[in-house]
Amino acid sequence: MGRLSKILIKSNIIVQLFSCQLVFSQDVSIQMLGKNINTNGSEFNFFRVDEKTAYFSSSTLESGNYQTAVYKTNIKDNTWQKTTYFHLTDSYNAANIQFLKEESAIYFTASEKNKNQKIYMLKQENMKTISLPKVINKEGFINTQPHITYHLKQKCMYFVSDREGGFGGLDIWVSVIDNKGNFGVPINLGPNINTKSDEITPFYNKWTNELYFSSNKSPERGFDIYKSEGKFNFWSKPIEFEQLNTKGDEVYLNFFNNKEGFFSSNLIINNECSGCNNVYSFIIKEKDTVKQTEYLYNTWLPLSLYFHNDEPDCCTMDTTTKKTYEQSLINYIKLKPKYMSYTNDQKVSDFFSETLKNNYEKLLIILDKILINLQKGKKIKIVVSSYSSPLHNDLYNINLSKRRINSLINFIKEYKSNIFSDFIYNQQLNFTLHPYGEINSDKKVSSNPNDLKNSIYSLDAILERKIEILSITIE
Repeated sequence: MGRLSKILIKSNIIVQLFSCQLVFSQDVSIQMLGKNINTNGSEFNFFRVDEKTAYFSSSTLESGNYQTAVYKTNIKDNTWQKTTYFHLTDSYNAANIQFLKEESAIYFTASEKNKNQKIYMLKQENMKTISLPKVINKEGFINTQPHITYHLKQKCMYFVSDREGGFGGLDIWVSVIDNKGNFGVPINLGPNINTKSDEITPFYNKWTNELYFSSNKSPERGFDIYKSEGKFNFWSKPIEFEQLNTKGDEVYLNFFNNKEGFFSSNLIINNECSGCNNVYSFIIKEKDTVKQTEYLYNTWLPLSLYFHNDEPDCCTMDTTTKKTYEQSLINYIKLKPKYMSYTNDQKVSDFFSETLKNNYEKLLIILDKILINLQKGKKIKIVVSSYSSPLHNDLYNINLSKRRINSLINFIKEYKSNIFSDFIYNQQLNFTLHPYGEINSDKKVSSNPNDLKNSIYSLDAILERKIEILSITIE
């Protein structure tokens, strides 16, 4: 199950019992919740559903066993009031409650003594509790910490399990939920998220398209909070949420809105251990979002977006196109079998299955980041260059490069129902364009139109046909 020296699985509900020292960040305001919430037990998974109401889990030692239950609280005069027990199940333990405010189903984890926990769903209209299907609650394994969210219009559930097929210890998995409520076969989030250690407490931040989670992958530290950009099982390399992490353990982070949220940690207050795991609120100051954005740009740029040969709109000297980059990409992906018929190169296969799709996902994340800054009144300049392979003559390839850039701008203009159009019109969002054609193409790439394997379908030729987002400047 990996390194669990800092995390005790008592009564099969994950409970943290450890000590650490908090280093406060100037970028984040942190406050420990009051005694109505934090007790001599362990409090975690504080989940605020609206302006007045929140739920959380609390674990206490009862007759030598840790018993965990869910409680409800309301806020009044900026103070969380005394809690009430929230009955979910007759099981010995219940925790990790989460639900979407607009839906009637409540998801949570429950277990009997000394048995692995399972994920359950409570229908509020009839207060009937059911265990999720075996595809989620795989027998003999831990299945816990459900988090329901949407990516665009697609509903899915992230959760934690130590089932086979993972990378070791506890891993984070995702199951896509169809319109009838059926759960798809869980997919491991992959090596960018999961490690041989333990990854737990997933939360998808819909305001920034970031997955937050905790991991104990750093040997010299406990559980730290990390964040990664993407969706489903396409994720960038995680970075630490440094403003909250200490030498101890921080877990169960979630956001109530785009700046405020909660997390759990065991902190020393006035040199005394104040009840093991406690709940804290945090507020991110404005400059943190800008720092995150700049870090993202510096990490992913230049971002390459690729095209099939002589696309979009082959066999023309036009410098503009009505197509979007997304349309060209979809058609390109469909051509993988044809490419593989010319070359049996595994690197070409990997290009189609990984590079094309991953770079597109990064483009979407970057556009969402740009939108956040535009909506805050910032001016942004994007520098884009475009290239072609050496087939055809110089002028033709220059015009082809212009069409490729134009297809990207078309995509940005139409993105999310034309949300960028006004920003482009009033020049709050500007572009600097460099259509280079074949001038910088690798000399080893074939320019022979009769040698299709090397001039079109080889990896060398593939990598020449692209546009690059070179830089993004925030003013």
